Amino acid sequence: MHRYLSCVLPILLTVILITGCSREQPTSREANVTIRIDKGKAIRGIDLFLLIDESGSMYGENGTDPTGLRYEASKYLIQNLLVKKSEPKAPHRIAVIHFGDEAKAGEFVDVLPGNAAELVQSVQWTRRHLGNTSFIQALQAVKEISDVDLTPAHKRESKIVLLTDGTPDDRRRNQMTQADYFAEIQQYAQQELRAFTLYVVGIDNPKIADRFGQTASQWKQIAGSDNVFVVQQLRDLYTSFNSAIRLIFEIPPITPDFVAEDQTFEVQPYLDKLEFHLFTPSGMQLGIYSPDGQLVQTDDKNVTYQQGKEYDILMVDAPAPGTWQYKILAGQGQVVVFRNPIPFKLVLLEPPEVFPLGKKMRLKAKFIKDNGEAIEEIPEYPLAFVAKVIAPDRTEFNLQFLSADKEGDTHFSNREVPIEQAGEYLIRLTVKGGHQFETTSTEKVFVQSFPYVQAMMPQSGQTYARSARGLACTVQLHREGAPT
Repeated sequence: MHRYLSCVLPILLTVILITGCSREQPTSREANVTIRIDKGKAIRGIDLFLLIDESGSMYGENGTDPTGLRYEASKYLIQNLLVKKSEPKAPHRIAVIHFGDEAKAGEFVDVLPGNAAELVQSVQWTRRHLGNTSFIQALQAVKEISDVDLTPAHKRESKIVLLTDGTPDDRRRNQMTQADYFAEIQQYAQQELRAFTLYVVGIDNPKIADRFGQTASQWKQIAGSDNVFVVQQLRDLYTSFNSAIRLIFEIPPITPDFVAEDQTFEVQPYLDKLEFHLFTPSGMQLGIYSPDGQLVQTDDKNVTYQQGKEYDILMVDAPAPGTWQYKILAGQGQVVVFRNPIPFKLVLLEPPEVFPLGKKMRLKAKFIKDNGEAIEEIPEYPLAFVAKVIAPDRTEFNLQFLSADKEGDTHFSNREVPIEQAGEYLIRLTVKGGHQFETTSTEKVFVQSFPYVQAMMPQSGQTYARSARGLACTVQLHREGAPT
């Protein structure tokens, strides 16, 4: 039976969908419709599983990591998480798993400044190895932790960072070849950890044979070539490993600044934050000056600061566009600076994170700050917004947000997308500012089969004459594109 609800605006309409209900529903009723004020989507928290190889081959003078480089890499990763924003109710979380013959897993810890000491303690170098190298044990520990967690998968992003010299070896070595081990790892990752993104950080000792290089190709087959990195010394933390940080947080690639004398650099508009990773030799001191000539101080209200071994991380909120300057304040040498511009992103308002199968999808978005303020357009950098929707079968739909479809500060896509498959959809939102500025962010939408209310009248995109009687409204209960 088709169910219809007719109404007159303005009114409040409440639709309660109860599965398995046998009572007959009324065919028509009058109610009121409330139009909700849109709220931006929450920033998904990142669940980071840090897998640290504690096998015997990592230890000793002839080991691949005799100085504990993987621990400095782990701390650097944690420092990066501490300065990245997330939804207060869904902070980034980290679980550290040390593994050898077996995996020793910790619980999730919220990545918040108040937990900094606990987080750093979880990656202290114990200098005691745990036997052989069972990657399958480490990956199973990831699944066990995630299975216990009750947070819906679409609310968070799951990342695995594996620090290892790359060679599997456990008690089954007499029954399994290296190819068998990697086939097992790949199968488990595809079947049990499909929603996870894997990054592999290979640790090598340049004084001995290239051990990780012997298995790098197999790891690239499992994680993807862009997600495999090599670290041989502390300097590599801000070359290879810094690239991994960029992928995790969708930060655009850049070329580092090599500062041996005073020099200037330009800061673009439309930046939410400007992040500096400073690797300063002992005895040197570098100053950073904003366009108004003021020295950036670690205790400034708009500055977040983290200090590590041989590096500092400064995060400046809402940096002023224009010419900035580096100044050598003390010492001689060269400071390596990774300068990460973190631009404002297009905030996706609709669709919601879970969307009904069969209903056409139209994108709604705003270009606003965290506090809800609109971001003013700069004439020299005219704004343009585009989007791409990627269906589970990899079909792509290219959309635009045109000025003709804009209402107030809300942008609507120029057309609807047919939703004919259940599963995970990717929505890539791109902001362009003239020919010199572009940034892309990605949202996930999970499509499932469930009933939804379809507006029949008034029709989207139509113009109606104003009437003292109000505007007639008819909605229908649908499922998978058909009335129910």
